[in-house]
Amino acid sequence: MATAQVEVCTGIAYTNANNLIHVYPNPAKNNFTIELTPTENDQDARVLIYDMTGREIFSSELILNYGQRSMKVINTRDLKNGTFLIKIKIRDNLFYRRIVIVK
Repeated sequence: MATAQVEVCTGIAYTNANNLIHVYPNPAKNNFTIELTPTENDQDARVLIYDMTGREIFSSELILNYGQRSMKVINTRDLKNGTFLIKIKIRDNLFYRRIVIVK
């Protein structure tokens, strides 16, 4: 058995993804925010959240407008304490972040 954890995975068009995607506060209690700064060709994104067993527990589309930060506030009321994986898909590029929920 092996465990792998990826912090940031970027495509070639996203050489500095750390400045494009922010998740806060982390750890989160009641809710957390995902902020995206789209590049010129980005039109929409999909946000998915997985528990540590790999089960998808949240999915949402996010419309992106170039030059404007896009925000998605996620309520944590239905989430248990623990670590969750956030996967953000923009075009054919995948970005990963972790969020810890502590109530």
